[in-house]
Amino acid sequence: MSEHEQPGELDLGRVVRRLRRRWPVVVGLALGGAVIAGVITMVLPPVYAAKATLIFPAGSSGGGALGLQGLGLQNVVGQQNMELVEGIISSRAVEDEIVNATSLKREDVRENLQILQIPGRRQVVISYTSPSKETGKSVVEEVLSHLSRVEQSIGVNTSEKRLNGYRDAYDEKAATVLELEEKILRFQKTAKTVPTSEDEFTGMTYLKARSDLQTELATVNKSIDAKVSAAKRLGQGAASGLPTGLERESKWRDALLEASVAVDEARAKYQTGTPQLKAAEEKLESTRKNLIGEIGKYVTSVQDGADAEMSSLFAQKLVVGWQLSRAEELARIAPLEAAEYRRLIDKLRVEAKSRDEMKVQTDTETLRNKVEAKIWQVLDDPYIDDEPVNKKFGMNIALGLIVGGLLGAIVSNGSGKK
Repeated sequence: MSEHEQPGELDLGRVVRRLRRRWPVVVGLALGGAVIAGVITMVLPPVYAAKATLIFPAGSSGGGALGLQGLGLQNVVGQQNMELVEGIISSRAVEDEIVNATSLKREDVRENLQILQIPGRRQVVISYTSPSKETGKSVVEEVLSHLSRVEQSIGVNTSEKRLNGYRDAYDEKAATVLELEEKILRFQKTAKTVPTSEDEFTGMTYLKARSDLQTELATVNKSIDAKVSAAKRLGQGAASGLPTGLERESKWRDALLEASVAVDEARAKYQTGTPQLKAAEEKLESTRKNLIGEIGKYVTSVQDGADAEMSSLFAQKLVVGWQLSRAEELARIAPLEAAEYRRLIDKLRVEAKSRDEMKVQTDTETLRNKVEAKIWQVLDDPYIDDEPVNKKFGMNIALGLIVGGLLGAIVSNGSGKK
């Protein structure tokens, strides 16, 4: 130390001059440090890092994220969620599971398990360093497994649970609707009448048909009675009608029944005013007129005193009577079948509406689930870094060079003071 240099003071000029005079020492120690660092790096057993990355989607806060986002607090929520996950991973429960699953020492787990938060990217990186690749990966997988169980147990992903509930409810409603549709089809196949929307599914169509036929039959009977009375006043014989027990009567009746059934079938398949239904109704009317004409001619041929008009009235009475007999049976059961059909239709409407509403809720929740997703999601599944963490030759040699250089500078400066 010179006489002008006070204790505790550092003369940078003197230090620089000393280093210039003794630079070989500085360079030598720096190179020595680099060589030592390289040798140590080479002989050390490789240590690998197993990693997994979690991502925290924007707005995912377990049901309240959208409101928080609107208040500008989503970054705070994201930070809280990352801290939540770090707290879970650092918990004693996770540590116990890792120790039990891998037989590692608790101290090793605490020392080598690391959690790195990257707030700007909304990511948390989980890593475990170990000489064994399999051990490191097992530890990271165990951590992710525990996170998954925690998620399910505390209901973190409430949207997923709601979605599953909506899907189950929709499937149940869809099955109920399908069952009702099949029941209605079976009813339509077995029912003798065809309830329609025109009479609001009350069966009034069949009641009106019976009433019309009753009126027509009364009119025909009145006309026949008038003709008979007139014939008696003139002292003429009157025809008594069609003989009973005729074989051809069954044939006529079957023809009329076939045409009537065809109308009912068309009414069950087609709406009012459609060409198919009109064709069936026209065929029934044509069959009726042809039968009246044919039966009238037959009456004329077998009955004395039966003119064409009287024979036609007898024929009309017979045909209308057949129609009325069937109409009375249908009118009796039509209200009952209409009530059952209306009950099934109303129930189907209610269940179909409920199903459609559940479908909307399911679709909405599916979209919400995609948007909100989970508080966290696995971005990178467990993987092993290809390069060992302790085999970074460039960085280690540079560090050895720096440390050796500093040591050389210290040595050179210290020896220069003597």
